[in-house]
Amino acid sequence: MREEEYTTKIVRVGERGQIVIPKAIRKIERIKPKDTLKITNVAGTITIKKVEKKSAEEQVFQFIENSGLTIKDWRDIKKARAQER
Repeated sequence: MREEEYTTKIVRVGERGQIVIPKAIRKIERIKPKDTLKITNVAGTITIKKVEKKSAEEQVFQFIENSGLTIKDWRDIKKARAQER
C-alpha cells in the first residue's frame, strides 16, 4: 500500500464540460489514457476515483456476493443445471 499523498490543483472546465487532470495527479494515481474513472457528487462535493479492472472471476464472485446467495447456493444451481442437460 502506498503512502497517502495530498495534492490540490485548480482546473478550468472547458466549453464541452471537459477538465484536464493535472499530470502530477495522473502520475500519483497511475491514470493512463483509456482508464475508467468514476465521478460522484455528494452534497456538492465532487470526487473522481479510478475504477480498477477486475478479472472475470472477481466479477463473478462480486455478482454472487451482491445477489444475496452464497457460493454453495451457486454451486448447487450449477450442479442442478448440469444434471438437466
